[in-house]
Amino acid sequence: MKLLPLLLMGSGLIAGAYPKFKPQPFDMVNVRFCPETSNTSEVIAAMKRQGRNIKEKDFTPQDKAQGYLYQTYCRQGHVMLKSYWEEKQSAIDLSVSPSALVTKTVVNAEKGQDVGFYLLSIVLVGAGYGYQKKHYDAFSRNVFGKIKQIENDVILTANNGNRSRQYNREMDNQTWDIKEEVAGLISREAIQNRQVKQALFQEEEFKTHLLNLNLQQSEAQKAIAQNQLDRTKAEKEMTKLQSTTSSETRDAEGVTDKVLVIKMVDALKSHEGGWLWTIIDNQTPLWLIGRQGSSKTWTACSFALIRKYCLAIPVRYLIDEHARGVNGQIWKYLDAQTVTSDIDAMGNLFDSIVANWKLRIEGKNEREEKTDIAPEQIIVDEYTALKSEVGEPSERFYRRHLKDTRKAQSYVIGVTHNDTNSSYPEGTKEQRESGTILIQKFSANGKTPLARVKVVRGLFDDAGNELLEHEGAIPEWFNPHRIYKHFNGKPIEF
Repeated sequence: MKLLPLLLMGSGLIAGAYPKFKPQPFDMVNVRFCPETSNTSEVIAAMKRQGRNIKEKDFTPQDKAQGYLYQTYCRQGHVMLKSYWEEKQSAIDLSVSPSALVTKTVVNAEKGQDVGFYLLSIVLVGAGYGYQKKHYDAFSRNVFGKIKQIENDVILTANNGNRSRQYNREMDNQTWDIKEEVAGLISREAIQNRQVKQALFQEEEFKTHLLNLNLQQSEAQKAIAQNQLDRTKAEKEMTKLQSTTSSETRDAEGVTDKVLVIKMVDALKSHEGGWLWTIIDNQTPLWLIGRQGSSKTWTACSFALIRKYCLAIPVRYLIDEHARGVNGQIWKYLDAQTVTSDIDAMGNLFDSIVANWKLRIEGKNEREEKTDIAPEQIIVDEYTALKSEVGEPSERFYRRHLKDTRKAQSYVIGVTHNDTNSSYPEGTKEQRESGTILIQKFSANGKTPLARVKVVRGLFDDAGNELLEHEGAIPEWFNPHRIYKHFNGKPIEF
């Protein structure tokens, strides 16, 4: 260890210990005489009861009298040794009330110096430790570099030694060949034949080495191919399991990555017993209520996006007064076929949807041609306001959606503020309580949504028992931006 960090840390320890061992100053006390005035209403009343001729106007008011006393006596304090004050207080019989004497221990001004010594101690010890750590890091890097250099030198020396021994062996062989030829023990042709055989042997040895390398590569490729085959089989098995929830996994533009769908569905099924997936994979109309700031619209868009990607159900109609405004940043992910934000046009659109349901139930399209009816989604936001502004068409849509959507293969998601009778068409209470799913969202401040939700109605267990007022929570990834990115290049790490 170097001397400088030792000096720094030693100085720091000394500075920290100094306040503990230095002589401490005497304790002082500040005494002030603050008498209370006798010009109180209680004293005057007592004097009157004694029969004394007392007039209140002859007395200075209590607050002014008290102010005079404080101004005269209480402003100036007397500082003395605390031990002296305690000794005299017990030895002398004071004629004044003890409450009139205000004592206060004088703060030791040198405590600030003690704090300074403690801070200096911390700084010095920290500086010494940091300097020493920096020195050791540099020393370790230097030692490691030297060890690495020695290792490289050893390897290089060993390789050079092998090459040198091989060269010497070849030179010895050539020397002996020359000596044997001079001595007449072997002919030049025999020497050349032996060299040719050695060259052929080395060539065959090199070919054998290449064959061994190719064999090792083949084994590695075989293992890779087997792993890919096993992975493909596993993906096929997972796809078969997923086929129970969706016969096909396609979006509006083609086949969606099935692995992403499977991961999303598995995450939904494993979240709190799978209540979220139960609702998503349910054709019962879904409605969301809650105060402002509880993210009802975001949650509705999340439900619609998962149905679009995992169940291959596109969004055909989107009715929202703010669809072209603040809500457009999330509605754009749905690629809805028809988007309406015009209040005047919503009445005709509601009527068209109701008429289209009748055709779909009959297995027809708008041209009244027989066709296979594919599932579709319909989203209505801020229904409470539309009920009063659009009027009868919106009420007709609500009544019909309670009984036509299942047969028409339509998945309806609605957003409203309240679950009161006035929020819906008259006479629909019993039908909506038995024919809709209602989820309540929450916000504590009207701005930030809470993860907490309550499934007010429409959720059932495996035995068919309705789980009324079921408490749950929305996972943090359950929002339109992350769900869209999951299927478009940035998968969610569940």
